[in-house]
Amino acid sequence: MFRNTQYVLFAVAVGLFVMAGCSPKAEKIMVSPENIQLTAPDATAQLTAKAVDKNGDEVAGVAITWSSSDAAVAKVDGNGKVSAVGSGSATITAKADALSANVAVTVSLAKKLKLDKETLSLTPDAPEATITATILDEKGQPWAGKGEVKWASADEAIATVDASGKVTGVAAGSTKVTATFKDLSAEAAVESTVGGDEAASGGTKTKKSTKKTKHSVGGKKRVGGGSRHR
Repeated sequence: MFRNTQYVLFAVAVGLFVMAGCSPKAEKIMVSPENIQLTAPDATAQLTAKAVDKNGDEVAGVAITWSSSDAAVAKVDGNGKVSAVGSGSATITAKADALSANVAVTVSLAKKLKLDKETLSLTPDAPEATITATILDEKGQPWAGKGEVKWASADEAIATVDASGKVTGVAAGSTKVTATFKDLSAEAAVESTVGGDEAASGGTKTKKSTKKTKHSVGGKKRVGGGSRHR
């Protein structure tokens, strides 16, 4: 009976050895997505990673850890959740033993709204002008996100502004045009002389008279516009 027990134990040991030899070996870490872009202070992204064998099949039971190359730009928790911190670029790494995979992260946070014109002068000959607004990140680079800039005129009786930033003079005077994006804003001063001539003459333009006058010369009437000499 003792000998039979030895045979059983030996068979179990051989079986375990064979099974261990047949277990798939992790050859690569696969991570998804391979790059992410975050454009808001509270923006997050979820990464997933898995270990695969040489055939691309997932190997179960492989523990994966996460790390960020620059926690001032983006941080990552133990489950692969990435959070924006500050504008810049960072690399998130998923690692399992000697295997690793990287994810490129770009963070662009809106910090400033800049106008290409800080003052406008609108005249009767040039009653319109367009202001362009650019959203910049913390590093002074164009913001990578998408959003709508809103425009407003402090006095639409002087000048109006449309959704594209085109300012149109209405009457003579001074006002301001403001561009806003979320909690960011920028202003441009507007001076308008549009309608100035009409305002000075009570709303009507004075026309020069072209009517010819009659003059009496030597008892005879002549039509003005020059006299004849013989």
